[in-house]
Amino acid sequence: MLAHLTAAPGATTFPIPSPPAAKGLVLHLPHGRRPTLAELQRHKRGFEAQQRLALTTNSRGAGSWTEELVASGFVTYLETTWESA
Repeated sequence: MLAHLTAAPGATTFPIPSPPAAKGLVLHLPHGRRPTLAELQRHKRGFEAQQRLALTTNSRGAGSWTEELVASGFVTYLETTWESA
């Protein structure tokens, strides 16, 4: 993703490679800024913690561990996090 942003500095979206994602899955990047590697790593850890919590509490998201569902879930997590920032 960072290579994509370097090659296209004004990009507002990042197409997620298929597989593992469903064909046509696109990540909408935060408006007006470029995410850093440290930020992406922090969000990855946050997403993983959220998924572990779902498994331990048997919540609705538990058990959704196919590559496609993880990819789309992480995209949703990132977009939601960036919108609330």
